[in-house]
Amino acid sequence: MEGNINQESGLATRQNLPEQICLLAASSSVYSKAKRILGVQFTLTIMGAVVWSILVESKPNLKVWLVFYAFAVALLDALYLEKQQTRLKVKGRVVGGIRVLGEDSSRGCGSRSLE
Repeated sequence: MEGNINQESGLATRQNLPEQICLLAASSSVYSKAKRILGVQFTLTIMGAVVWSILVESKPNLKVWLVFYAFAVALLDALYLEKQQTRLKVKGRVVGGIRVLGEDSSRGCGSRSLE
């Protein structure tokens, strides 16, 4: 039954149009950048905490630097990384599903700027 609904509405045909494939690729590219930021966040927070705990265990005089690192990472995450990641996620949703009014749909994939 579901196959009939898709065939009647032309959904499958519209989804496979070159422009739709192009939008999907653009959206995927933007989400990929957001995932890279997530990887940086993971590395700085989780891996950094593990490394610093091992360092402080072996050299207790590094505690001051541990506090400095934790503060710097928290600031970087709150002021830059999280905002960039959110911006990229929103851009990915917009590129992948919503058209801007007045956009020229005759242009090809290569003519759109994602930045």
